[in-house]
Amino acid sequence: MTETEGTMVSPQQIVLIPQLERTVRHFTGRGGHQEFEQFCEDLIASWAHRTDLSETQKANFVWSRLGKEVKSEISCQGIDFKDKAKLLEALQTTYGDQRPVSSLSLTFHSTRQEGYEGIRQFSTRLHTAFPDLSKQLQRHNSTLVDETCLKE
Repeated sequence: MTETEGTMVSPQQIVLIPQLERTVRHFTGRGGHQEFEQFCEDLIASWAHRTDLSETQKANFVWSRLGKEVKSEISCQGIDFKDKAKLLEALQTTYGDQRPVSSLSLTFHSTRQEGYEGIRQFSTRLHTAFPDLSKQLQRHNSTLVDETCLKE
């Protein structure tokens, strides 16, 4: 106990709660490009907490989270599954979003509120089309669409 202005005060106990690692589910390849994108987001978040992992260990971790059919596909392509960059590139090419930028741009820019839609449904549809377009533009090193266009 310490004395502060004539009264006895107990020191406060500080409890630190470590941030939990993000769970990375198995990637089956059956959920479309959305499943692949979620898988990649989970990997990146998981690796942020494990800075001690080497690139080979990360590649082994990715391989361990792949389903049987996905492993078969990657093996058929002759990809070195010990090379993280090549493994992720092969997964992106095979399971990532393959829609052309022109199609995604048309979908986004022609999105209009339908008569049957409330504002929430329309906003959800618009905010779903925007990240799809942005990610594809980024992959193709094109000029990104500014997020302020969603507010107009």
